[in-house]
Amino acid sequence: APEISSLFGRTLARQAAQVLADGGDIFELGAGTGRLAADMLVELERRGQLPSHYRILEVSPDLRDRQRETLSRRVPHLVSRVQWAEHLPHGFEGLVVANEVLDALPVHLVAWRGADVYERGVNVEKGRFVFSDRPIEPGELLDLARSISPGNDYVSEICLPARGLVRSLAQALARGAILLIDYGFGHREYYHPQRSRGTLMCHYRHRAHDDPLFLPGLQDITAHVDFTAIAQAGVEAGLSFLGYTTQAH
Repeated sequence: APEISSLFGRTLARQAAQVLADGGDIFELGAGTGRLAADMLVELERRGQLPSHYRILEVSPDLRDRQRETLSRRVPHLVSRVQWAEHLPHGFEGLVVANEVLDALPVHLVAWRGADVYERGVNVEKGRFVFSDRPIEPGELLDLARSISPGNDYVSEICLPARGLVRSLAQALARGAILLIDYGFGHREYYHPQRSRGTLMCHYRHRAHDDPLFLPGLQDITAHVDFTAIAQAGVEAGLSFLGYTTQAH
Protein backbone atom coordinates (compact mmCIF):
# COMPACT_ATOMS: atom_id res chain seq x y z
CA ALA A 1 0.00 0.00 0.00
CA PRO A 2 2.74 2.60 0.72
CA GLU A 3 4.16 2.06 -2.77
CA ILE A 4 0.83 2.82 -4.48
CA SER A 5 0.33 6.34 -3.13
CA SER A 6 1.14 8.60 -0.21
CA LEU A 7 -2.46 8.40 1.07
CA PHE A 8 -1.72 5.28 3.10
CA GLY A 9 1.15 6.88 5.01
CA ARG A 10 -0.71 10.14 5.47
CA THR A 11 -3.71 8.27 6.89
CA LEU A 12 -1.53 6.37 9.35
CA ALA A 13 0.14 9.64 10.33
CA ARG A 14 -3.22 10.94 11.53
CA GLN A 15 -3.47 7.93 13.85
CA ALA A 16 0.16 8.40 14.88
CA ALA A 17 -0.54 12.03 15.77
CA GLN A 18 -3.17 10.90 18.28
CA VAL A 19 -0.71 8.54 19.95
CA LEU A 20 2.10 11.12 19.91
CA ALA A 21 -0.07 13.85 21.43
CA ASP A 22 1.46 12.96 24.81
CA GLY A 23 4.97 12.72 23.38
CA GLY A 24 7.09 9.81 22.26
CA ASP A 25 8.70 8.53 19.09
CA ILE A 26 7.82 6.18 16.23
CA PHE A 27 9.42 2.75 15.92
CA GLU A 28 8.85 0.92 12.63
CA LEU A 29 9.65 -2.76 12.08
CA GLY A 30 10.77 -3.72 8.60
CA ALA A 31 10.40 -0.41 6.77
CA GLY A 32 10.66 -1.82 3.23
CA THR A 33 11.79 0.88 0.83
CA GLY A 34 11.30 3.64 3.41
CA ARG A 35 8.33 5.07 1.56
CA LEU A 36 5.92 4.69 4.50
CA ALA A 37 8.34 6.42 6.87
CA ALA A 38 8.79 9.31 4.44
CA ASP A 39 5.05 9.77 3.90
CA MET A 40 4.32 9.69 7.63
CA LEU A 41 7.04 12.20 8.40
CA VAL A 42 5.74 14.59 5.72
CA GLU A 43 2.21 14.48 7.11
CA LEU A 44 3.32 14.75 10.75
CA GLU A 45 5.43 17.78 9.85
CA ARG A 46 2.43 19.36 8.16
CA ARG A 47 0.46 18.80 11.36
CA GLY A 48 3.23 20.17 13.54
CA GLN A 49 3.59 16.86 15.41
CA LEU A 50 6.92 15.50 14.33
CA PRO A 51 8.46 12.97 16.72
CA SER A 52 11.95 13.62 17.97
CA HIS A 53 13.05 10.33 16.43
CA TYR A 54 11.71 7.90 13.85
CA ARG A 55 13.48 4.62 14.54
CA ILE A 56 13.61 1.74 12.07
CA LEU A 57 14.45 -1.88 12.86
CA GLU A 58 15.74 -3.41 9.62
CA VAL A 59 17.86 -6.57 9.42
CA SER A 60 18.61 -6.31 5.68
CA PRO A 61 21.65 -4.13 4.81
CA ASP A 62 20.33 -3.75 1.26
CA LEU A 63 16.96 -2.45 2.49
CA ARG A 64 18.69 -0.11 4.93
CA ASP A 65 20.53 1.46 1.99
CA ARG A 66 17.27 1.76 0.03
CA GLN A 67 15.55 3.35 3.01
CA ARG A 68 18.33 5.91 3.42
CA GLU A 69 18.15 6.73 -0.28
CA THR A 70 14.35 7.13 -0.22
CA LEU A 71 14.37 9.34 2.88
CA SER A 72 17.29 11.44 1.63
CA ARG A 73 15.44 12.04 -1.64
CA ARG A 74 11.95 12.67 -0.28
CA VAL A 75 12.56 14.31 3.11
CA PRO A 76 16.22 15.41 3.19
CA HIS A 77 15.54 17.97 5.93
CA LEU A 78 14.11 15.26 8.22
CA VAL A 79 16.71 12.52 7.74
CA SER A 80 18.47 13.59 10.94
CA ARG A 81 15.43 12.40 12.90
CA VAL A 82 15.67 8.86 11.47
CA GLN A 83 17.71 6.27 13.33
CA TRP A 84 18.31 2.61 12.53
CA ALA A 85 18.15 0.12 15.38
CA GLU A 86 19.70 -3.32 15.80
CA HIS A 87 17.11 -4.65 18.25
CA LEU A 88 13.83 -3.82 19.93
CA PRO A 89 13.94 -0.87 22.34
CA HIS A 90 13.52 -1.03 26.09
CA GLY A 91 10.99 1.19 27.80
CA PHE A 92 9.82 2.65 24.49
CA GLU A 93 7.21 5.42 24.51
CA GLY A 94 5.22 6.26 21.41
CA LEU A 95 3.93 4.31 18.41
CA VAL A 96 5.20 0.99 17.10
CA VAL A 97 4.28 0.36 13.44
CA ALA A 98 4.61 -2.92 11.55
CA ASN A 99 3.25 -3.00 8.01
CA GLU A 100 3.21 -6.49 6.46
CA VAL A 101 5.68 -7.91 8.96
CA LEU A 102 3.54 -10.62 10.56
CA ASP A 103 2.81 -12.32 7.23
CA ALA A 104 6.54 -12.62 6.55
CA LEU A 105 7.21 -14.66 9.69
CA PRO A 106 7.65 -18.44 9.29
CA VAL A 107 4.66 -20.65 10.03
CA HIS A 108 4.18 -24.26 11.05
CA LEU A 109 2.11 -26.31 8.63
CA VAL A 110 -0.28 -28.47 10.63
CA ALA A 111 -2.40 -31.37 9.35
CA TRP A 112 -5.44 -32.59 11.26
CA ARG A 113 -6.52 -36.14 10.44
CA GLY A 114 -9.27 -37.48 12.65
CA ALA A 115 -8.16 -37.42 16.26
CA ASP A 116 -4.50 -37.11 15.24
CA VAL A 117 -2.56 -33.95 14.48
CA TYR A 118 0.73 -33.73 12.56
CA GLU A 119 3.33 -31.18 11.62
CA ARG A 120 4.04 -31.07 7.90
CA GLY A 121 7.74 -30.88 7.17
CA VAL A 122 9.99 -31.41 4.16
CA ASN A 123 11.79 -34.58 3.09
CA VAL A 124 13.84 -35.62 0.07
CA GLU A 125 12.77 -38.43 -2.25
CA LYS A 126 14.64 -39.26 -5.46
CA GLY A 127 16.43 -35.93 -5.34
CA ARG A 128 13.26 -33.87 -4.94
CA PHE A 129 11.69 -32.07 -2.01
CA VAL A 130 8.42 -33.58 -0.82
CA PHE A 131 6.12 -32.94 2.13
CA SER A 132 6.30 -35.39 5.01
CA ASP A 133 4.07 -35.46 8.09
CA ARG A 134 5.21 -36.37 11.58
CA PRO A 135 3.59 -36.32 15.03
CA ILE A 136 3.99 -33.00 16.84
CA GLU A 137 6.24 -33.02 19.87
CA PRO A 138 4.66 -31.90 23.17
CA GLY A 139 4.78 -28.14 23.58
CA GLU A 140 3.07 -24.91 22.54
CA LEU A 141 2.46 -25.98 18.95
CA LEU A 142 0.74 -29.20 19.96
CA ASP A 143 -1.35 -27.43 22.59
CA LEU A 144 -2.52 -24.83 20.08
CA ALA A 145 -3.21 -27.43 17.38
CA ARG A 146 -5.36 -29.47 19.74
CA SER A 147 -7.27 -26.36 20.83
CA ILE A 148 -8.23 -25.56 17.22
CA SER A 149 -9.57 -28.89 15.89
CA PRO A 150 -10.98 -27.57 12.58
CA GLY A 151 -12.04 -30.98 11.27
CA ASN A 152 -10.79 -34.11 9.56
CA ASP A 153 -8.41 -33.92 6.57
CA TYR A 154 -7.60 -30.27 7.23
CA VAL A 155 -4.31 -28.43 6.63
CA SER A 156 -3.55 -24.93 7.84
CA GLU A 157 -0.91 -22.81 9.56
CA ILE A 158 0.01 -21.79 13.07
CA CYS A 159 2.49 -18.94 13.44
CA LEU A 160 4.34 -19.18 16.75
CA PRO A 161 6.87 -16.41 15.89
CA ALA A 162 4.02 -13.90 15.47
CA ARG A 163 2.87 -14.60 19.01
CA GLY A 164 6.46 -14.31 20.20
CA LEU A 165 6.93 -10.99 18.43
CA VAL A 166 3.82 -9.53 20.06
CA ARG A 167 5.05 -10.66 23.46
CA SER A 168 8.43 -9.03 22.79
CA LEU A 169 6.77 -5.79 21.69
CA ALA A 170 4.69 -5.79 24.86
CA GLN A 171 7.88 -6.03 26.92
CA ALA A 172 9.51 -3.24 24.91
CA LEU A 173 6.59 -0.81 25.22
CA ALA A 174 6.37 1.35 28.34
CA ARG A 175 3.61 3.65 27.07
CA GLY A 176 1.91 4.07 23.72
CA ALA A 177 0.36 1.83 21.08
CA ILE A 178 1.28 -0.90 18.61
CA LEU A 179 -0.24 -0.75 15.12
CA LEU A 180 -0.01 -4.02 13.17
CA ILE A 181 -1.12 -3.89 9.53
CA ASP A 182 -1.49 -7.03 7.47
CA TYR A 183 -3.89 -9.30 5.62
CA GLY A 184 -5.63 -12.10 7.42
CA PHE A 185 -8.74 -13.24 9.25
CA GLY A 186 -10.22 -13.64 12.67
CA HIS A 187 -9.93 -17.14 14.14
CA ARG A 188 -13.33 -18.40 12.94
CA GLU A 189 -12.66 -17.29 9.37
CA TYR A 190 -9.07 -18.49 9.39
CA TYR A 191 -10.01 -22.06 10.33
CA HIS A 192 -13.32 -22.11 8.48
CA PRO A 193 -14.40 -25.57 7.19
CA GLN A 194 -14.25 -24.31 3.61
CA ARG A 195 -10.61 -23.18 4.03
CA SER A 196 -9.36 -26.74 4.49
CA ARG A 197 -6.13 -26.25 2.52
CA GLY A 198 -4.94 -23.26 4.56
CA THR A 199 -3.74 -19.85 3.39
CA LEU A 200 -0.11 -20.52 2.42
CA MET A 201 0.67 -18.81 -0.88
CA CYS A 202 3.77 -18.30 -3.00
CA HIS A 203 4.65 -15.52 -5.43
CA TYR A 204 7.23 -15.70 -8.19
CA ARG A 205 7.52 -13.06 -10.91
CA HIS A 206 3.95 -11.81 -10.43
CA ARG A 207 2.49 -15.30 -10.43
CA ALA A 208 0.72 -16.73 -7.40
CA HIS A 209 0.53 -20.44 -6.60
CA ASP A 210 0.42 -22.78 -3.60
CA ASP A 211 3.58 -24.92 -4.00
CA PRO A 212 6.27 -23.71 -1.54
CA LEU A 213 8.65 -26.45 -2.75
CA PHE A 214 8.83 -24.91 -6.24
CA LEU A 215 12.06 -22.93 -6.87
CA PRO A 216 13.14 -22.90 -3.20
CA GLY A 217 14.91 -19.70 -2.23
CA LEU A 218 13.69 -17.75 -5.24
CA GLN A 219 10.04 -17.15 -4.41
CA ASP A 220 8.15 -15.27 -1.74
CA ILE A 221 6.27 -17.55 0.68
CA THR A 222 3.57 -16.04 2.85
CA ALA A 223 0.54 -16.92 4.93
CA HIS A 224 -2.39 -14.90 6.20
CA VAL A 225 -2.44 -13.68 9.80
CA ASP A 226 -4.70 -15.08 12.51
CA PHE A 227 -5.66 -11.74 14.06
CA THR A 228 -7.43 -13.39 16.98
CA ALA A 229 -4.20 -15.13 17.97
CA ILE A 230 -2.33 -11.83 17.72
CA ALA A 231 -4.85 -10.05 19.93
CA GLN A 232 -4.83 -12.86 22.48
CA ALA A 233 -1.03 -12.85 22.63
CA GLY A 234 -1.05 -9.11 23.28
CA VAL A 235 -3.68 -9.29 26.02
CA GLU A 236 -1.89 -12.20 27.69
CA ALA A 237 1.32 -10.11 27.64
CA GLY A 238 -0.40 -7.25 29.46
CA LEU A 239 -1.49 -5.05 26.56
CA SER A 240 -4.97 -3.60 26.12
CA PHE A 241 -6.75 -4.38 22.86
CA LEU A 242 -7.80 -1.06 21.30
CA GLY A 243 -9.30 -1.97 17.95
CA TYR A 244 -9.49 -4.05 14.79
CA THR A 245 -10.52 -2.69 11.42
CA THR A 246 -9.91 -2.92 7.68
CA GLN A 247 -7.51 -0.84 5.61
CA ALA A 248 -10.48 0.30 3.53
CA HIS A 249 -12.16 1.73 6.65
